Amino acid sequence: AWSDSKGNGGADKAVQRIEELLRTLMVDLEERCGEPLSVTEPLFQWLMDHACDLVNKYYVRKGSHTALEAIKGEPHTGEVYQVGAAVRPRRSGSARGGVAHERWNDGVYLGTQFSSGEDILAMPNGKVVRARAIQPTREGVPTTNAALNVIATGPAGGSEVITQNTVGPMKRSE
Repeated sequence: AWSDSKGNGGADKAVQRIEELLRTLMVDLEERCGEPLSVTEPLFQWLMDHACDLVNKYYVRKGSHTALEAIKGEPHTGEVYQVGAAVRPRRSGSARGGVAHERWNDGVYLGTQFSSGEDILAMPNGKVVRARAIQPTREGVPTTNAALNVIATGPAGGSEVITQNTVGPMKRSE
């Protein structure tokens, strides 16, 4: 039965793990921003998605494997950034404007897409994009509530790949 706690024990424990991690991530992000964040904004949905991703990649289950290892046969070896961290995604495709044209933009890290491993970022105009290559910005770039509140959509709203053609000059009106 659905109310049988023994039958739902594994699922209940997974939900508890994710809730605990989500609370920890939220407190950390609020401390880095220096102010409370809203649970009704798209950022919170990305934070929840990130918590689930971390549990799948790093929580070791019975049998000494993570969920990711059980699915893909190998552990996660990529970089992990804090949600809200300032990062620089690389535009893919040919450099528009010649080889000297800037290929790295500013963005805010939101998480990693589980199926493809692409990093998910919010651009300064609020657009959510996926990138295959990112790098951290210099130390000391603060996480701000203003940068997080412009995020236009949550995980269900979709994202696009960052290319030379899809992300132009960052305009607030886009």
